[in-house]
Amino acid sequence: EKALKWGYFPEISLKSQDELIKNKNQKLTILWTGRFIDWKHPEIAVEIASYLKEKNVDFQLNMIGNGEMIEVIGAMVKQRDLTEYINILGSMSPEDVKLEMEQAHIFLMTSDRQEGWGAVVNEAMSCACTVIATKYPGSIPYLIENGVNGMVVEEKDFSEAAYKLSQDLSLCNQLGCNAYHTIHDKWNYEVAAKR
Repeated sequence: EKALKWGYFPEISLKSQDELIKNKNQKLTILWTGRFIDWKHPEIAVEIASYLKEKNVDFQLNMIGNGEMIEVIGAMVKQRDLTEYINILGSMSPEDVKLEMEQAHIFLMTSDRQEGWGAVVNEAMSCACTVIATKYPGSIPYLIENGVNGMVVEEKDFSEAAYKLSQDLSLCNQLGCNAYHTIHDKWNYEVAAKR
């Protein structure tokens, strides 16, 4: 008398939580990955970077992917004088994306309601990243408990959430560790298959 809540379980990082936390970049690293298209809102990531720069935060934002908005985003980065803070890395293999996730502290999920599940959230959480997202992508209400294993924000509050984490890396790491356990203990194919 049970129904499958969800049946999509992407690959997860097989590294230990301690290894992942130890191997995070020294500098605060934020990651955005996806297609550069309007409903994934890559411009929000640039706005966050602009806000953090104004607050004198030492950080790096890496953006992975391709798409019709990539030139617009590149121009936005130059216009806001953010070239030393933002790397637009283009397309990468899934293995290389996972390596980037393993080194990042924060993962930005900026998609709107047009996002289905958003498998990158599972992947980032399995790499002990703290995900900042709105409630709109399909996976967020299932995977993230705000302030426990990630941050669920209104779109206007993305920058403030990123700033809060930048000022408290121990909190960021704690949320990332809790995210790791959410995926490794509950939301993965082995647990799903047993259930």
